[in-house]
Amino acid sequence: MARRSRSDRMGLCGKRGEKMTNNVKLFCANIVFVLLVYFGACVNIEARIRTLETSNSELQQTIRTQKDELEKAEEKNVMQDVIINKLNNDYNSRMAQQLQEIADQNGVGG
Repeated sequence: MARRSRSDRMGLCGKRGEKMTNNVKLFCANIVFVLLVYFGACVNIEARIRTLETSNSELQQTIRTQKDELEKAEEKNVMQDVIINKLNNDYNSRMAQQLQEIADQNGVGG
């Protein structure tokens, strides 16, 4: 009787060995497929991130522009308030002067 080699005894040759090799190939193919799907997802996510960063940058610029416009409008409002207050003071002063003149002409007041 012929003595069996160690590889025969461990099942690494013949049909059992071929089946194991096919299982290893299938396992490797599955790993490669998963890695390709993962790589595709990463590329897709990276593209979305770039789009969001661009959109975010544009929105930040819009916010800065609107903030500058609001500051200018606030300055304009302050200047208009100063002018209106001066005009009101001038008007009130003139009215008070006219009323005093009328009172003096009529001999009323003190």
